[in-house]
Amino acid sequence: MFGSGSTSGPYQGASWASPPTQVPNMSDEEFKEFRKIYELHVLPAITRVLGPANIGGQVIFTKRKFITIITQHEAPPALKQEIESAAAAELREDLRAKISLTFEVGEVVRT
Repeated sequence: MFGSGSTSGPYQGASWASPPTQVPNMSDEEFKEFRKIYELHVLPAITRVLGPANIGGQVIFTKRKFITIITQHEAPPALKQEIESAAAAELREDLRAKISLTFEVGEVVRT
């Protein structure tokens, strides 16, 4: 548990670094590569999973290491696992080791 209403984790089959551990920093070159992969593959994969779930959500990437998925209501464990699997499938293992995927319940801000 990472704060009230948030969970993180690796689920079986996922290789995400968990937030309480020290997540290694990405080099500038890795970050440039990750950003491209994130925008073209990871974010669309996450939104494809969130859409049919119809729980409303927002995806935020911060500090070169955190992908946070904010939903209006607690996402079921199966949905969290599906999101993690979809995102993990789009990233190489070395980049997955430097990213933490977390879930939080909160207000979804439309921009």
